Amino acid sequence: MKTEDIKSTSDFIHFLSTVTDCFLPHDSEEKSNAIARTAFHSEVLYILPETHDLRNIVNYSNIKFVTINNYKLDQKGLKILKEYKTVFENVKFLNIWNCKQPDLELLELFPNVTHLLISYIRKADFSFKGLDYLHQLETVVLSSVNKITDFHFLTKTQKEKIKHLHLTYTAKLTKFDGIEDFKQLKTLTLFASTMESRKTVSLESLDGLEKLSNLEHFEIDYFKYDAEELKQKLKPLKKLKHYKVKNTVFENN
Repeated sequence: MKTEDIKSTSDFIHFLSTVTDCFLPHDSEEKSNAIARTAFHSEVLYILPETHDLRNIVNYSNIKFVTINNYKLDQKGLKILKEYKTVFENVKFLNIWNCKQPDLELLELFPNVTHLLISYIRKADFSFKGLDYLHQLETVVLSSVNKITDFHFLTKTQKEKIKHLHLTYTAKLTKFDGIEDFKQLKTLTLFASTMESRKTVSLESLDGLEKLSNLEHFEIDYFKYDAEELKQKLKPLKKLKHYKVKNTVFENN
């Protein structure tokens, strides 16, 4: 699978499990000039704990997808990458897995990103301010973000540009306050848990859902709420023809 084949949020989420030929052989003499053994022709750049010299970024010219996995990009590393930020001009997809950053200042490196995935944010004072650097951002996927209790974790300006929002492992999300500011939102997927853990979270309120006038796709699971109330909240949304609850599809009429 190539980055040009990413057509949906699901494609984006599962992309890294489909790509091949991204790494140099373990015995390659060139690996000392690479970043985490990422092959120089690869569309995907892996920044991993084994990364030794970020200056090797100069050896890449085809990067379209960056994944930062279990790696903290400190101020020194950030400064190095800023010197070569033109390398990231074609990056549309950014995956920050097991996030080690205190904020999203690093997003300044990726002004053309349209798809962003961040997982395992544990800091209560984590700042999403860096999203302001992403003027083309459309798709946001967040997993295991403990600080989210409602939808005020983003600013109104940040929310207005997002078209696709996918939240998983949101154990503290109990109400939809602030969701009405997602004026362009077409897709909303909310999973309080996963098939493995199956923990459920009680929603105190569904208020705000009825104001998502551009919503076309909605899916929710592992939350407790009044099913009839959900039905009434979604009913005014004319572009939403169907919605999914616990893998069951319902007509919205």
